Amino acid sequence: MYDYRDFKLMHRHGPDDWAELRPHNPHDAASYDPERTWGEGAQLFKCTRCDEEVVVVPTDPQDRDIP
Repeated sequence: MYDYRDFKLMHRHGPDDWAELRPHNPHDAASYDPERTWGEGAQLFKCTRCDEEVVVVPTDPQDRDIP
């Protein structure tokens, strides 16, 4: 499993403009949405400059193509 503190997630805001996505743990009604808890180890990230959110979810070991 990744330690998310070792990475900086970014997304594009323009041709040469990138914004950082930081870990986000909302404490409101939406935080109980099942999509926000897709799996153990999932982490929600939110853009520091807009409302864009992404969730990073570890893959299921059974779904990996491991030789």
